[in-house]
Amino acid sequence: MSEEFTPLDESEVVQIPENLGNELNLSSNSFKSFPLTGEQLSNAIQRHLKISPGIKNQLFNEGLDCEVLKFAAKGWQKGKIRVKMTVEFCPDEPEEPETPEQSKAGKSDPDSLDDLRRELNQ
Repeated sequence: MSEEFTPLDESEVVQIPENLGNELNLSSNSFKSFPLTGEQLSNAIQRHLKISPGIKNQLFNEGLDCEVLKFAAKGWQKGKIRVKMTVEFCPDEPEEPETPEQSKAGKSDPDSLDDLRRELNQ
């Protein structure tokens, strides 16, 4: 299995196991798994956190006041932190890269179109 995780687009669909769906209080409708978008999964996890709505809004949207000590900084720096949740996917079997022959078969060569235009204009 590959260890290369890539972020999913928020509209791509994820199917999670029934036990995780139950843990996130999603309705099962007697399904053995739950299909949902990455954004829906992220929202379900955020809803399940046991923190007040105000703090949750600051943490995930507006930013929460804090101080940060960075490696290259000269002391503490005041600012805000915000948590962004990204749903990533790692395929069991990575996709095969497209060969140049496959690329040419799916795309027309712009030079050949130019040649055709010249022939038609003569």
